[in-house]
Amino acid sequence: FYISALLHAIDKREEFIYDAAPETLNGYTTIDVYSEYKFGKKLKAFANFRNITNKKYFDWLGYNTRRFNFMAGITFRLN
Repeated sequence: FYISALLHAIDKREEFIYDAAPETLNGYTTIDVYSEYKFGKKLKAFANFRNITNKKYFDWLGYNTRRFNFMAGITFRLN
């Protein structure tokens, strides 16, 4: 069994806009969690949960980013 957590924190910052005053973008913090479980040597199940606090934030002014999302699956090795 394997589990990991990632805390991503960005402080407030200024985005410079051509021919206009700079805009201040707010800081934000997101949390991601990844886990996997191996069923022997050939089979593995995994789940990846991103932005589990569903934080709305901007990396670049005017461009939305992902809210809460997840991916899960199973991998199987043939050899």
